[in-house]
Amino acid sequence: MEESELHHDRSPLAGVVRELESLPEVNQFLSGVHFQRSMRFRQAIGVLVRMIMEARGWEKTGRKGSLGVRSPRKSRTPRHNTGGLAFWFIRAERYRKTDGMPFLSVKDRCEQFENSVDSQNLSMEA
Repeated sequence: MEESELHHDRSPLAGVVRELESLPEVNQFLSGVHFQRSMRFRQAIGVLVRMIMEARGWEKTGRKGSLGVRSPRKSRTPRHNTGGLAFWFIRAERYRKTDGMPFLSVKDRCEQFENSVDSQNLSMEA
């Protein structure tokens, strides 16, 4: 889960969702038509991930990361994804280390790079 956040820039659940969904009991439960019960189960998985991440020194960012693309709604069939990492999970909470992230995000690196290029161009013009 931590490597998913650190090295792949994905939610921690993305690191374990395929293994979780491959368990026959989990897959069978989520494939049932009982949307409310399966929603509560998916929420409980999110809470479990949060407890583990917080115990390991991470905090919520308030953002969600995508885990899949939802299929069109068909009556009397369970909602699942047609693409992405997960078949049953749509999105999951993102986390950051409480003592600071060891790597910059691509967005931050891009901003840093553009600022250094701009400052180099200014010094070359002077």
